[in-house]
Amino acid sequence: MNQENVFFCLPNLMIIDGIIAALCHKWTSHTQYSALSALYSTMWFWEGIYRRKYKSLAKLTIEKPTMSAVNHGNHWTLMITDPSQGSVIIYDPVGHEESYAETLMENWRKFWKYHGGDKRDWRLLTNKHREQEDGFNCGILVVKAAEAILTGCTTDFNHSTGICNVYRIHFGDLLLEATDVDELAHFCVGCNGRTAPDGGTLWVECDGCERWCHQYCADFAGNEDFFCEHCT
Repeated sequence: MNQENVFFCLPNLMIIDGIIAALCHKWTSHTQYSALSALYSTMWFWEGIYRRKYKSLAKLTIEKPTMSAVNHGNHWTLMITDPSQGSVIIYDPVGHEESYAETLMENWRKFWKYHGGDKRDWRLLTNKHREQEDGFNCGILVVKAAEAILTGCTTDFNHSTGICNVYRIHFGDLLLEATDVDELAHFCVGCNGRTAPDGGTLWVECDGCERWCHQYCADFAGNEDFFCEHCT
């Protein structure tokens, strides 16, 4: 990730990741979406960096429907990939999906091929929605759109500045219900979950930023220093 994206992304990343992970967990009986950290979705699908590190997490991403926020320097969008349907959904609160679609789709196709995905045609889908009215509520509107899609509701919900404070209270309550506040920092930096996708519970701490990652998601073999993708 470039310096601008890292600077903007990190203060908000843990909150957005936590909300999307909590939403995916809450509605898991209705959907099969997995939450992917915005750190990785931004690096893979916006920056176009496909290093083979974290190959286990990448393999999970091309096998299951995945939902994640993507940061574009000073703006958040939502990206949903569904390999079973051959589709990619992009939601931009200000309605400029076409500004990001070409880059996101190109990098997704490259990522898919790089990690061994089969040949297929991918469909880009966008949902009708109202537009953000200000320059600072993109993050909360992205998680509201994620909730709408997970629950089968329309993304054409109220996007006004005033209602966004109501959304913030709603998602704050969701986070409090989902986990202990003190544990929010211990979601895996890779998959956003507490238990690894393979069912394991072993973790490794980044020697740089001191965030935690499942050993499975980090492809960590042990007996060496570990630095997460943000710190390398």
